[in-house]
Amino acid sequence: MAKIKISKKNWWWILIPALALQAQIIGLLFFGPATSLQTQTSAKRAASIPLTPSVLGASTMIRGGQAQDSQPEYKKIKELDFNDIGAKSVLAFDMDSGYVLGEKNPDMKMPIASLTKLMTGLVSYETLDFGALAEIPDKTLINIAPVLHLQASDKVLIWDLFNSMIIGSNNDSAQVLSILAKQATGKDFIDLMNEKAAFLNMENTKFSNPLGFDSGLNYSTANDLKILVLQTQKLAAFANLGKKTDYSFSSQSGRIYKTSATNKLITRYPEIEAVKTGFTETAQGAMISKLNINGHKIILEILGSPNREKDTLELERQIIESFGLR
Repeated sequence: MAKIKISKKNWWWILIPALALQAQIIGLLFFGPATSLQTQTSAKRAASIPLTPSVLGASTMIRGGQAQDSQPEYKKIKELDFNDIGAKSVLAFDMDSGYVLGEKNPDMKMPIASLTKLMTGLVSYETLDFGALAEIPDKTLINIAPVLHLQASDKVLIWDLFNSMIIGSNNDSAQVLSILAKQATGKDFIDLMNEKAAFLNMENTKFSNPLGFDSGLNYSTANDLKILVLQTQKLAAFANLGKKTDYSFSSQSGRIYKTSATNKLITRYPEIEAVKTGFTETAQGAMISKLNINGHKIILEILGSPNREKDTLELERQIIESFGLR
């Protein structure tokens, strides 16, 4: 075999392909393969979406949401009095541990209105790419308030549909999410909701629609909702929306969509964050809020209330006084 002779004049030609190959390898390691995004705006916003679960607190929750590493330091000074709370069912518990601070009919099966959308959001989170653009299905969009008035064939980030549903409880957002999840999985969305409820050991819960419309087959209990709240609040996608008073976004075509928070307490009381609200004539007022006070994170659940805001504030007052939190 003839030997290749490399002179001092031409040796550097050998290095060119080697250096090019090295640069390509470094680029793949640090930047990944090149991608083309549909719009720069969508790319920047999608990059900021918190898709990784963010565990809040030191406790380790197991399936069912009842386990805790340690019981928080709560010393009851006096008993709670539910005579001034008109809600049919009430539950207050420490979010980090699940420790119950007060309850009234926590296992009563009740219609839960748009609290249903917490499960709609959880199933959507687990089945869809929130950073992707989705075309609004060319189907009859629901027009029962609150709605964004989404336009068929418009393209929006799935992340924006999720946020508008949780913050503003928009029914058309929830409807589109359920359609997209069905398309992605090939399974009926209601089946996905009920399968998730069963997996979480929500034994007294049933879903018949993703919106929370009144139905004899759409109900839950305060204790079951506790499981769902603990599950969703571990995720930054849910937990980071608690103080959002409004939300707006633009579609790929430039159409602007806007919504406002349904929890009106968050603008007046800095210690209160929204989790989810709901209202129908049958369910009456429903509200789940998070109370941040002296290092404690406390979830307040109000179901079947003639005045959900008044009952939430009364429950907050009693929890603070009963456990000396101020």
